[in-house]
Amino acid sequence: MRTAVIAPTFEAWQAAARRLLRERVEPGEVVWQETADAPVSVAGEHPGAVRVPRRFLDLARQAAAARDPARWSVLYEVLWRLVHERADLLDEGTDRQVRRLFALAAQGRREAERGERAAALALEGRGGGAAPCVPAGADLAALRGAAARCTGCDLYRRATQT
Repeated sequence: MRTAVIAPTFEAWQAAARRLLRERVEPGEVVWQETADAPVSVAGEHPGAVRVPRRFLDLARQAAAARDPARWSVLYEVLWRLVHERADLLDEGTDRQVRRLFALAAQGRREAERGERAAALALEGRGGGAAPCVPAGADLAALRGAAARCTGCDLYRRATQT
């Protein structure tokens, strides 16, 4: 049995998963343990690195944002199966682990949205946010102008479009 100790991030999981795949460690042989003080090694191109569908990477990033402690093992099992069994596994809607991956991704998206809403409310509570930039009772043209001048968050610094 192998213990993979990782920081609770997608990048840390990805680096560990790549090592485990290279060593041909099967999913049932891995216990995932996350800790905030684990070193984060960023995954880059490695000789012999496997290719997986972009769709899996997108789902994995979303699932990594979920708070479910089983997410790392689900991600690794689906990754292992994509590499060693079926490259089209994500198209299999009846597969239990694929359904679990999609559910974790949805959970991760919901949790991220809740976090963003909480941060926006906290910003507004401290007098920040866009509320001071929005004129009361404005029509669409006035709102368009207010949005173009808005400095309620850091998005205005690099934004090129409203």
